[in-house]
Amino acid sequence: MDRLFLDANVLFFIAYGSSSLEVFWNICRQGRCKLLASAYVIEEAMRNLSVPGRSNG
Repeated sequence: MDRLFLDANVLFFIAYGSSSLEVFWNICRQGRCKLLASAYVIEEAMRNLSVPGRSNG
């Protein structure tokens, strides 16, 4: 099974429902790959998501 290592920017845009990144979710849901991120990357994405007024636009 392929493993895709995600960075904070990818997690940020996935969290906001980026249609182009939805492909990653669909492939993962089908069991064709595994999405991975480090604890540091997850923390960074969470910090970015908590900034008021910040969005993918």
